[in-house]
Amino acid sequence: IVLNIGGVDVVYAGSEVGRVVAIDAVTGADYAGWATNPVTLDAGQRIGGSASDGVSLYYVTRIGGLNGDVFSIDAATGTINWDLASGAGLQGVVEHTGPSGTGVSEGFTNISYDAGKLFVGSRMTGDFPRDGIYYTLDAASGAVINTIKSNGFLFSNPIVDINLVYCQTIGRWISGNPSVGNAFFAAGKNSGAFAWQSEQVYEVLDNGRFYGQGVLSCEPEPVADIIINTDEEGSINFWHSLTGEQLFRRRMDFGQDNSLGASVTLAADVSGATHVLVSNRFGAVVDLVKGADRPRLEIQDYDPQLPVEFSVAVSEIKTIANALVNTGCADLNINNVNISDVSNGSSDPFIVSTNVVRPALLDRSTDLANNLAAAGSIFKIVLEASIVNDAGELSLISVRELTQNTERFISRSATSAHPYLNSVVSPVSGQVIAAGDSADIILDVNPAAIERGPQIFYIELDTDDPDFYVNAGSAFLPSLFPEIKITLVGGCLIDTTTLEFGAGGANIQLVTNTGRLANGDWSPHGFTIDGESDIYFQGTYFFGVSPERIALSMQDLFSGGGEDDAWRSIQGDPNWCDNTCKPALLTGVTLGSMWDGASYQPISGNMICVSWIDSVQDFSLGGGLAAWNWRNFTAPFDDSLTMGVSATTRTIGALNTPALANLTVEIFDIHERNGNPIPGWKFGSWGDYDIIFVLTGIPDTSLIDQSISTAWCTDANLSSDVAWGQIKLPFGCGYTPLKNAYALDEDQAMFSTASRGATYIDSIYHYMALPAGNHGHFVTGTGDQAQHFTLVEHDFVGNDTISFAIANFGFNSGLATVADGSALAPTAHLVNKWLGFGRGDVDNDNNITVADIMTVVGIVSGSVLGAIPFEHLADVDADGDVDIDDIDYLVDYYFNNGPCPKGDWTL
Repeated sequence: IVLNIGGVDVVYAGSEVGRVVAIDAVTGADYAGWATNPVTLDAGQRIGGSASDGVSLYYVTRIGGLNGDVFSIDAATGTINWDLASGAGLQGVVEHTGPSGTGVSEGFTNISYDAGKLFVGSRMTGDFPRDGIYYTLDAASGAVINTIKSNGFLFSNPIVDINLVYCQTIGRWISGNPSVGNAFFAAGKNSGAFAWQSEQVYEVLDNGRFYGQGVLSCEPEPVADIIINTDEEGSINFWHSLTGEQLFRRRMDFGQDNSLGASVTLAADVSGATHVLVSNRFGAVVDLVKGADRPRLEIQDYDPQLPVEFSVAVSEIKTIANALVNTGCADLNINNVNISDVSNGSSDPFIVSTNVVRPALLDRSTDLANNLAAAGSIFKIVLEASIVNDAGELSLISVRELTQNTERFISRSATSAHPYLNSVVSPVSGQVIAAGDSADIILDVNPAAIERGPQIFYIELDTDDPDFYVNAGSAFLPSLFPEIKITLVGGCLIDTTTLEFGAGGANIQLVTNTGRLANGDWSPHGFTIDGESDIYFQGTYFFGVSPERIALSMQDLFSGGGEDDAWRSIQGDPNWCDNTCKPALLTGVTLGSMWDGASYQPISGNMICVSWIDSVQDFSLGGGLAAWNWRNFTAPFDDSLTMGVSATTRTIGALNTPALANLTVEIFDIHERNGNPIPGWKFGSWGDYDIIFVLTGIPDTSLIDQSISTAWCTDANLSSDVAWGQIKLPFGCGYTPLKNAYALDEDQAMFSTASRGATYIDSIYHYMALPAGNHGHFVTGTGDQAQHFTLVEHDFVGNDTISFAIANFGFNSGLATVADGSALAPTAHLVNKWLGFGRGDVDNDNNITVADIMTVVGIVSGSVLGAIPFEHLADVDADGDVDIDDIDYLVDYYFNNGPCPKGDWTL
């Protein structure tokens, strides 16, 4: 910053150790007007950015193990006017409700000034959250005018326009906490509220991040100004400043790790022509200028995925609408179209856009064989990225099997020799896309040859776009053609459907078709209960019959690989309600009735239908147990390891029923599908409940109470009133409760770093085989912890079917105690009875006594209306009515040690 102070030009600069120096611009000497020169703002912290209004200087400091800060300095004297931390205070842990003292720090790398206001973006690091805050501050006082929760900022200053402020963030994580789950947004300069947000498609890498400074053009009225910036994957993006629509983009490509864009500036040459100068973090500078009219190829989706249902048909047309767009001013000619099984080596671009929405998942699979491919086939997992469907729900590629026992012929023409692809109908050689027009990708697919899982091929486009890659022909990028990776998925995608429950449906669960309960990249992660969407960070059901024969659907937690690094041995099938892959939602379902003090009132709610099967991988790579590696995510599926079970489940949530508002129930019918016995089968769950991060600041632990078949996570000091967990149903007389529960240190969770590649995966069956009733604390530190619950054990005989249910609950406050199950017992008993069990307790005291017998007598005689809270509780022999047989049955049980009251599913 250079200011004229009393006739002296003064240069102000910040250092990497938290100081600001004032220097006489002519002599280079320290400016004499400052009594202390340089001024120390944050000792040891790096100066992150600066701005000025001509009188005051505004500096921010970055995170350096401690919080950064925002400072105002009198430019003439060097006096510190104010700093944010000492005045209005940092807002990160306030806005994100993260606990203090757990490694969370907030710092600043950018600041802009306009009309008496400062616009500042922060970035947070540490245990939680990994997000940021956008501040509007009063420049005179440092008072906080307003804030927005956002992704974290890095090196780019907010761009200030007359009415809007444009903010580029690094988009590090999707989280339930930030109000914006993307990397680029505009906020009102006066309101401080979002004006628009770019749509961020997150993939394997943190590719949507913006590191460098963007620029705002000044277009003649009424044309909207254009924002130009770069992102990590090498795109040069041109945005409509009023709507956030991406107008078009160009590509720099120096290889996947070397294409990170930096800053952009505008300049006019001596002739008046406008130049857009773009820098790259690895030393490239590109000069873009308007030349002769030319075509420009814009690929709308580099990684489209299309489901193909199994069928005897040999031809089916699949269309990716408007996949290719000519954003140039001349016709685009397609010279040649090549098809290959392998990539041509150009980096896989990742898309950041508001106007580019991935194609809908057309013609979802409606029929799917239970069995794997023919015996002897070898399979390979091909792990792909997440997508969002038209309903805004998360869909992830599932069922990653691709036969390798047939060698594929690599075709370099559009008439494919792939057995599953008859031909590429469009685009074809000689096709012309007019300026401003688009073209579909049209495939003629052979459903009869499609296999379970993805079949992948690449379409390479040779066009007359002269600079699809703006650095084409450079030493870094030989002349490569752009390509599109096409994935045809035989079978089901991992999919979610939203279940609403609780008061007014304000609570939700994302119900998946693979047994996955939560995922850290989803927003919310899996459950929102009483406004908390971050507590259940990640989780899954699992089952197995040995240490190696384990089935689950879950990402490796901290490898950063996303769906590329995931275990996928539970695979979605067309659901049992409407025979589509997406979990089917039934609304307005009657879920029994409940006594309200005067009469039985119907319980209304929602239900989701799901089906899945297991298919287990061989992680030994043929080398036996000594070579076992759980991190080999592309390990082949193995029929000898697959257990051969299928499941149909129904997940229910009650609406406007306070006693049932904090939970959902999933009822499982699990069937052995191949006529083979499965001895030693065990079923459980793993979950990362982040009570420590979100609410208490105290490490988590796990507890169990077999008397109510409940395991839960709470704080290790047992001092809070918070508990999230699971209830295995049914329980009580004649039924086995859930088995055990363990708290795991974070390096024993879903990590891919230790024994045989993943400590916890390696130990799932070991934990499930430990004695019943146990709970353990395998905890060595005070950081993040995870929970293991063993829920069910069963020895299957051929074609056997078992039924059980799991309730997932969350209480964020209000529990009398978390040290034992007493505060959770009313909920556990109520849900058990709701489902049709716990019969005989007709007065709702959770015990069977003489009083219950007399109440049943009154019900039979007509002097008592019915059992409380559910009428079926008096039907103790479960024959469908309440009569003298129920009296005799209950008397025999109570006085003569007779058989337990029977139960039967009511929902």
